[in-house]
Amino acid sequence: MRKYSLLIAVFLPVVIAAAQNVGIGTTSPKNKLHIAGGLRVDTLAKEAGKGLLQHDEDGVVSGLEFTGNANEVLKGDGTFGSISGSGGTMGLFQNLTTEQRDAIVSPPNGLHIFNTDDHCLNFYDAAFQVWNSYCDNGHKVVTIKISQDIMGGIDFYNAYAKDHPNAREFSIIIDPGVNVVSGGYAASPFVGGTIPLAAISFFAMPVGTQFAIKIVNRGNIVGNGGAGGFGARGQNNTESCVANAGNGGQGGVAILTSPDVKITIENYGIISGGGGGGGGGGRNNLGEYGGGGGGGAAFGLGGIGGGPTTYISLGGLPGSCLTSSVAQNGSAGAMTTGSDGGAGALNGGNGGKGGELAQAGQNGSGTNAGLGGPAGLTVLSYNGGSGIIINNHGGQVLGIVQ
Repeated sequence: MRKYSLLIAVFLPVVIAAAQNVGIGTTSPKNKLHIAGGLRVDTLAKEAGKGLLQHDEDGVVSGLEFTGNANEVLKGDGTFGSISGSGGTMGLFQNLTTEQRDAIVSPPNGLHIFNTDDHCLNFYDAAFQVWNSYCDNGHKVVTIKISQDIMGGIDFYNAYAKDHPNAREFSIIIDPGVNVVSGGYAASPFVGGTIPLAAISFFAMPVGTQFAIKIVNRGNIVGNGGAGGFGARGQNNTESCVANAGNGGQGGVAILTSPDVKITIENYGIISGGGGGGGGGGRNNLGEYGGGGGGGAAFGLGGIGGGPTTYISLGGLPGSCLTSSVAQNGSAGAMTTGSDGGAGALNGGNGGKGGELAQAGQNGSGTNAGLGGPAGLTVLSYNGGSGIIINNHGGQVLGIVQ
């Protein structure tokens, strides 16, 4: 009996000790292992410097060493590193100027940078291919999406900008297949003549305020086609109303810039001035009627064919000449191609063909025929503008960028 009692007495204290908390540097441990003081683990000591503790799925503890690069972050896979985009390696909130930001090639969707020019956090929206800012008021980027055809052009200030008086940056997104076409010319008190109603005009933007416009064009920004000239009308020396053939009209402008507006275009579609209208057909030696000139691209009106005229006056008031067309009218231009002029009547000359996009119209035939209209400019910088940059991504830029 004494032998067994002795064994129990020997082993009982060991069991009790195993069930208790263990303290190092303390007599009252509050957990399974309680260390009051520093801890040194020789296996974690490395020459490179400091780090973090990590454990694996088996509970084995090891060290995760800092890289020493202040731009690197702790990623979700338990490693330190950089956020990498296809344009290079950058930190999550790396400091960049606007110029450096815009130089990133194909930035990934959602990429964030801190813009040191604006002191604002910027993020990239790959769907619209535009950088946006978290800042309000003067640094807010207003995005405008155009998904339907617009015939007659866009006066950007009156259509959009005046509704955002604090905005200084705008992004215009033109969807694939969408046509934005200008509407001709209008009187201008500012230039003492006429100004083109461009497909997109920034003419009315406030002077003295700097604006940045980014256009992502996947459709067509084109000037309207010039109208065809009218054919010669009225027979020489036999009618009171006689007129020689008319010249074709000038093609419209695609984009009209103005001072203080900086424009950058990412072009995947077509940007072009309009084609000139065809000249009206002239007379032949006998003085008959000429055909109307063809309309230029895009959608230029065909010229009216010539014919006999009648002068009408009522009660001694100034009268007017009426023309009964017998020569053919010119056809209207299509979106990208000019159309043929009309055939003359009684051996009168034919109207000239309207010009393709950014091409002049052809002259009419016959005596004193009308001249083909000049092509419209692709970009017209009013009063010098403030600069435009076009980056082509498989798109077409046709005509003259002034």
